[in-house]
Amino acid sequence: MMMANCKSCGARIKFIKTPAGKYIPIDPDVIFWRTPDTTLGEMAEDTIVLDDGSVVKGVICMETGTYEGYVSHFATCPQADKWRRGQIDS
Repeated sequence: MMMANCKSCGARIKFIKTPAGKYIPIDPDVIFWRTPDTTLGEMAEDTIVLDDGSVVKGVICMETGTYEGYVSHFATCPQADKWRRGQIDS
């Protein structure tokens, strides 16, 4: 994984290569996630980036013993919308 600082907010980020060969910015801290408990009516509302660059839906949780992944920096950057729309010059 490549490390850098976000050009918008200055946060430390990593990049993971997706199966399509593109790079996605992620927050560097590992998060834990699990599949939703559908018997309780839970929905898989969180988007998680895996080590291989694939993206899945799940439930981010605090306990260990579940799966590991990362949060896309687009979900946490205060200026993510500007990047998505190409409004910031790189």
